[in-house]
Amino acid sequence: MNNQKEISYKLLAMLGGAILISCTMVFVAMQLYNSSGTAQLDLSRPEYSSVRTKINNRDRTKTFYVRGDIGKKDLDKFDKTYSKTLKSIESYKDAFAIEKMGDPELGIKKEKNVESE
Repeated sequence: MNNQKEISYKLLAMLGGAILISCTMVFVAMQLYNSSGTAQLDLSRPEYSSVRTKINNRDRTKTFYVRGDIGKKDLDKFDKTYSKTLKSIESYKDAFAIEKMGDPELGIKKEKNVESE
């Protein structure tokens, strides 16, 4: 009987420890999310609900077949697509600089929050 109580206490201690570690990790992750500026770019936030409707969701990504043989033609097509994408990325000078990550630079207009009025 005493052994069974000891096992249940160990189980409760492990469960409590796992919950405590999980809560700590979530807290640290949320602090990093807010302090790194990622929260400012997150369009799932409620104050950006009007902006979400204006997003153009056309997928321009060129995909390749997952199955089948890879030939020279496929490799040349990938290389061409990769080079084109790389050039368009390199055309942005300091695109991820902190100064260029503000709402005005990203074209995000600050709208009044209806709930706060």
